[in-house]
Amino acid sequence: MPNAPDIISQLRSELDETRLRLAEAEETLDAIRNGEADGLVIAGPEGQQVFTLQGAQEPYRLLIEQMSEGALTLSRDGVILYANQTFAEMVQTPPGRVIGAALRDFLAPADQPALAGLIEAAWGGSSRGDVSVRTADGTDVPLRLGLHRLQLGAETLVCAVATDITAANKREEELRLLTDLEARVAERTADLARSRLAALNMMEEAFEGRKAIEEANRELTQEITGRKQAEEALRQKMEEIRASNAELEQFNRAAVGRELRMIELKEEIDELCRRLGEPPRHGSKQLEVDRVPDVGAAPAGSGGGGA
Repeated sequence: MPNAPDIISQLRSELDETRLRLAEAEETLDAIRNGEADGLVIAGPEGQQVFTLQGAQEPYRLLIEQMSEGALTLSRDGVILYANQTFAEMVQTPPGRVIGAALRDFLAPADQPALAGLIEAAWGGSSRGDVSVRTADGTDVPLRLGLHRLQLGAETLVCAVATDITAANKREEELRLLTDLEARVAERTADLARSRLAALNMMEEAFEGRKAIEEANRELTQEITGRKQAEEALRQKMEEIRASNAELEQFNRAAVGRELRMIELKEEIDELCRRLGEPPRHGSKQLEVDRVPDVGAAPAGSGGGGA
């Protein structure tokens, strides 16, 4: 049987434990009355169960949970104090493992310094920037974070809204590609226009050159024709000259023969005169002159009836 001191010590221990439990119950009630408690965790036969408390803030809580954007509450050092279901789905991680983790642990290493800068800037008011979170399967999802300073009583937190900009980035890339394509098409069109203009200029120059060649050919043909006509006229003239020379030569031969015959006849007449004892009718000097006939002129002594 326990002695009195042991009984008194046990009762005091039970009294202290009862007082502690009473203080915890009073703190819990005060938190519920002041709206500082969102729910209760109660241990039962089936294990611990979470019971949420409905109040004036319940519609806002439901709204945040149904948002298509991720909603976060962060401490100054970037620890996630609250995350809605959408953000948990973005990082493909159960909500229970998201809350209490550092947001930087879900980011690609290259974006972690940028996140630290955004949180520091939001601590003074607000900030906005793009980062990429890495999902459980290793896929990087681009997010646009909007961070704002949130004052809850004496406590200061950072509220963050995360928007998946994968589709927006895809549209921007498609728009950029379309713009680049339009620029290339415009440049190609301009090149084709310049090429067409250059081709037209070349065709025009070729046409003008062809006209100049045709004109030069016509002038050359005319010159050749003129030269041929001149050559033909010259040939005809030469033929006429040759024919005239032939006639003149024939006439000259006839004239020389006639003069020679005249000289022979004069000599015969002088010879007859000598035989008849008469003086010669033609002197020797006259005969020498007559032996050198002047072509085209009448022979000396041929006039009258000397024959």
